[in-house]
Amino acid sequence: MALSRPRRRCEVRRPGGVPRRGGALAAAVLALAMAFTGRARAVLTDAGTPRGAVTRAIDDAVAILHNTRMPVEQRRRELRAIAERNLDLARMSEDVLGTHWTKMTPAQQREFVPLFGAFIEAAYLGEIQEYVKLKIDVGRQTLDGADHARVDASVQQPGEDPMAITFMLERTPHGWLMYDVVVDDIGMVGNYRAQFDHVIRTHGLSRLEAELRLKQAKLDAMLGQ
Repeated sequence: MALSRPRRRCEVRRPGGVPRRGGALAAAVLALAMAFTGRARAVLTDAGTPRGAVTRAIDDAVAILHNTRMPVEQRRRELRAIAERNLDLARMSEDVLGTHWTKMTPAQQREFVPLFGAFIEAAYLGEIQEYVKLKIDVGRQTLDGADHARVDASVQQPGEDPMAITFMLERTPHGWLMYDVVVDDIGMVGNYRAQFDHVIRTHGLSRLEAELRLKQAKLDAMLGQ
């Protein structure tokens, strides 16, 4: 079973009945929001807040995507490096495996994290030209205790109605990091959890890891590494 981006469960229908690729959009926005790096133009009052982190993320990622003088492969590499530094891939990896995570050894867990990161990158960085057309307006933040937050936003695609989207963040020693993106109450990580669970239950964890390694190899080849 080849792994792919989730589509059906995240499709959103416009009034005319035409489906929108909600799952692909969620991860496209995740790719846009990979840059929690601090070069930002967020307002001063947002500094150090979840909303400020998302605003800075979008500013920095869009700056890379709009730099048409930079070769596409270089833009992909920069976005990949930003993601590896700033997404909470360990939290995402644990969440996406669910109960299977607890059955893995610590060594297996450490090995899985970069594989999942490469899977996310391979699935979406190949379409960065499409992301340039997205317009994201960041809305309010809602704190859930001291260390978790959600930031609501509106995503505008050319020729489409605005779509509500939510960024899920947690406070870490490295600042506020993103661990999921939710469209219409369906999280991207949850979609992948169902897909990964099916592969593991049908073919075993080794099959899932083999498919993720294949994705990683294709990404490395695409980036010229």
